[in-house]
Amino acid sequence: MKNLCLTIAIVLFSFHAFSQPDVKWGKYSKKELTMTSCSFEEDAKAMILYEDAFLRYKSKKYVTSIHRRIKIFDKSELRRGIVKISYNPSVEEIIDVEGITSVYFNGNEVVSKLREDQVSTKKISDKEAVMTVKIPVLRAGAIIEYRYKRRATSLSKPADWKFQHDIPTLHSSYRQSTDTPKEFDFYISFEGRRTLNEEIYKGLENVSGEPSTTFARFQNGATAPQGISRWELKKVKSLRGDDPFLLSPQDYVERIVFRKPGDNNNANSWSKFADSYLRTKKVSDLMKDNGGLVSASLPDVSTSGSTEEKLRKIHSTIKNNYKWSGKFGIYPDNANNSADVNLRLYAALNSVFVETYLILTSTPTNGMVYKGYPLEKPFDHVVVQVADKGKVYYLDATSQFLPFEILPAYSNGRPGLSLTGKVDWITIASAKKWKNSIYQQITFADKDFTKSYSVKWDGVNTANFRKEIAVGNDAYYKKMFAIPEMRQVKEYRAENVQPERGQLNTKFVYEFKEYLKDQEKIYLSPIEFQGLLENPMTESERIYPVQYKSLPATQITSVIDIPQGYSIESLPEAVSLGLPGAYGKFTYKALASNNKINLLIKFEILKNDIPAEMYPALKGLYESMTDKCKESIVLKKI
Repeated sequence: MKNLCLTIAIVLFSFHAFSQPDVKWGKYSKKELTMTSCSFEEDAKAMILYEDAFLRYKSKKYVTSIHRRIKIFDKSELRRGIVKISYNPSVEEIIDVEGITSVYFNGNEVVSKLREDQVSTKKISDKEAVMTVKIPVLRAGAIIEYRYKRRATSLSKPADWKFQHDIPTLHSSYRQSTDTPKEFDFYISFEGRRTLNEEIYKGLENVSGEPSTTFARFQNGATAPQGISRWELKKVKSLRGDDPFLLSPQDYVERIVFRKPGDNNNANSWSKFADSYLRTKKVSDLMKDNGGLVSASLPDVSTSGSTEEKLRKIHSTIKNNYKWSGKFGIYPDNANNSADVNLRLYAALNSVFVETYLILTSTPTNGMVYKGYPLEKPFDHVVVQVADKGKVYYLDATSQFLPFEILPAYSNGRPGLSLTGKVDWITIASAKKWKNSIYQQITFADKDFTKSYSVKWDGVNTANFRKEIAVGNDAYYKKMFAIPEMRQVKEYRAENVQPERGQLNTKFVYEFKEYLKDQEKIYLSPIEFQGLLENPMTESERIYPVQYKSLPATQITSVIDIPQGYSIESLPEAVSLGLPGAYGKFTYKALASNNKINLLIKFEILKNDIPAEMYPALKGLYESMTDKCKESIVLKKI
């Protein structure tokens, strides 16, 4: 995946130069009490009016005071009154918890305060605990306000801070005292797509839509670099995580992240990190030769003629004998997590191919890996690379429904760190792309017409369809096509169902009774594939990139028999469209020959990540495609 990230402009200044909003505990303006919606995100059902964190150092330790005020617009958000605070009890404690609710009712302000019995703590492990605060909420329209302190019991890194949440935020700030103790050594990174303090420095906003990071380091008793002590954002729209084209929303959250050097066994380079990881016993044990590694016998590939055939046999054996549990991880859990499966795959392949490499990556759900800072935590998945006879293959045995040459969407296109051999960053890419090849034939007989589809499914889409077939379900196929009512299905079948066979072939035939009825004109809509009839880009504007799990590619070849007694009145005009920067393309051709009409339609997205500034052009390409594919072929009676 091409890295399109730009460096965000970070404004550094002393907080003394700017006034903190005049927010007093338990004191609300009439505007706050009576407001019914968020001015910059009108469909929001709740919003954060104000939040602030203040980090202070005391006796070589620190205390962070947190204060948050939330307005509830809709009763569905009354759950905001239950606040869960996660913390590490081995290095910190939560103290001085307070909560209050205020609601404007019948012209009067009604106030409720948090009681001691509404606060409870559950210890999950020595390093994980959750405090639950149940703030009393009366009704929609209420203001919830709470504050507490995180007090460190040892010199550990402070908790991270998010300026952005799943509801909009009017004001969010993070403040830090400048008396940093000399023992305190940590990085602070500013991550997101907006410039902090943009209300003051509007000209410095990063509008690329790409996640960006700037690092600063506090160490050896120095005061904050350039007097840094306050960061602020205003009018921050929500980031809800339900965007199908934003695969890693957490990568774009406006936030401050603290990272302490040495978190990973003092690894200060990726080479040292790789060495540390590979020396871990439970990792190295699974990477040994396959003598005691794979309980099921590996296939004999000595007589296999091609590299692909050897890869197919080994890949199939591993995934069938070690079925993935659905959990990701880079360390084996002895319960078939992704590390269990793919470390075994590496060992098996390494016994056959000289150039076999282990790669760590991060799935979209887990988020981005920041390459400038060696830590194991950003990784959650393992894949394998094989180089043989001038070709490179990436393999992942976690999907039961894909052949070896097709990577699952959570692996394909992701950046990866190659650990064995030269330690380096690479982009993981399938040997084959996602593609639907559709051959469509339309014939007429008397007053009926018949449509037949022969579809060759390739790529990740094949896995989705195979899952449906596995339970005897053709609903997925029907969903892919807009099959109108009054049509009778005549035939349906699927071939090459087993994933080892690669491409999946299906055929679907239906007929439409009494379609002609001696009409003077026939308006024929030849395209029924939903992927070409619906525009998935529905937003008027977009501030984040468009990210595809897999690159969509569809080709339709259609042959239409002109019915007896009719001729062509009009055909849709040919078009050829493309996006700047070769991000995607669409072509449509309709030709008449020998009493037949031949259609050739191609649509293809060529890059997994399309930057936000390209969104209008991308949306326009989809609009042009859907409009063209909805055009009718007009036949007239002779």
